[in-house]
Amino acid sequence: ETIYRDKRLRGKVSAGLFIGKGTDKKSFSQVMTEDGIIEDSRVIVSNPPDILLTNFKMLDYGLMKAENASLWKHNVQNPGLLKFLVLDELHTYDGAQGTDVANLIRRLKLRIGIDRGSICGIGTSATIGSGEESKHLLCEYASDVFGEEFLPEDVIEEHRVPASELFEGKGEMYMPSQRALDHLTMREDESHDNYIRRQMDLWSVYADDGEDKGLAIKETLSDYQIVRDLFGVCEESGIILVSDLIRKLSEWNPVYASLEEKYKVEIIESLLALIAEAKVKSGSIKIPFLPLQVQLWVRELSGIRRLVCEEPKFTWRSDLNTTDSKEAALPMYYCRECGASGWIATKSDMLPKFDTDGSAAAKAFMDRSTNVWLLNTLNADHKPDEKSGFDIIQERVKKDTLDLVPHLDPDDTQMEIIACHRIEQSRAGH
Repeated sequence: ETIYRDKRLRGKVSAGLFIGKGTDKKSFSQVMTEDGIIEDSRVIVSNPPDILLTNFKMLDYGLMKAENASLWKHNVQNPGLLKFLVLDELHTYDGAQGTDVANLIRRLKLRIGIDRGSICGIGTSATIGSGEESKHLLCEYASDVFGEEFLPEDVIEEHRVPASELFEGKGEMYMPSQRALDHLTMREDESHDNYIRRQMDLWSVYADDGEDKGLAIKETLSDYQIVRDLFGVCEESGIILVSDLIRKLSEWNPVYASLEEKYKVEIIESLLALIAEAKVKSGSIKIPFLPLQVQLWVRELSGIRRLVCEEPKFTWRSDLNTTDSKEAALPMYYCRECGASGWIATKSDMLPKFDTDGSAAAKAFMDRSTNVWLLNTLNADHKPDEKSGFDIIQERVKKDTLDLVPHLDPDDTQMEIIACHRIEQSRAGH
């Protein structure tokens, strides 16, 4: 896209993706387009592009295989054609892989006939440490990889811009109206674009005909004090939990603090969604206003336990010893064919009870033990039948100990269940 937008480059500079695929004319482009580069490997080898995007394995094949010899024909005739050699994520080229890549670069130079100091090596990385010593260590490392000399002044650093430098003057204490706040939440099945348009309306972001919405979002949000306070809190705290962000933002911004709790997280979600869309001009192109990273931590599903009660309730395996629950908690099952769901338990033929050890039940289930029982509520929509290869019983159990009881007491400590277990070794559908 950069090449296409620049009249000086369009039609004069070409780029190709050489990663081991690309021989289908319909699927892999043979020419430069508005939003794509050359991907047909035969075209790339026969007519090498000005910019070659590849990986070290394909570069190795490109140097070894006779069928790829024409890839370097112009470089052999004129070694000075190769000006730049770029390695992305430079810090990953350490150990054995780094040694392989360093030797591969030296083979490339020998193949073309490039003398030391005749090529510009470039490495990109967001992990270089800090301080002057780190620059010297980075230069030594890069010199070993590229086989070229690197000096501390060659290191191009990135510096964070303080939030105070992003804005001028005092911000406007603006907040959507109470009626508008009820429309913050993303609707079910709502598209991303429609959600962004609604958030723009809520925050009075208007883009004129032909105006980029990203630029309009940046200009409008920059005037709001809530946005400035959001940046300030994140700058002060670094990585921060949403709960802590809400608390600190309430301390900074009195209007935000006056909101009902249910709106506070939705305000943050709305603003972050718009900030992710915001753009600024950088020369002739538009770039993101700010890099935005939101991390959603998801616990493994194997750690979920379902409480033994009539209505579906769940807890975490790690929380079982910290809560005073009146119900046992067991691993759950779900049948993809009939939609039935319930609990997984084990039961000894010698004892009138199901075992409350969920971990033992989960292991027995994975081992396909015939000692495994599937439990379900009496009023379940999907119930097993004898034809499915299961032995089926109807029992009454105590919710906390899973002891079998002869009859139900008129309290909430017991329930009726249907229980079944496999009596055949062959796999049953449900």
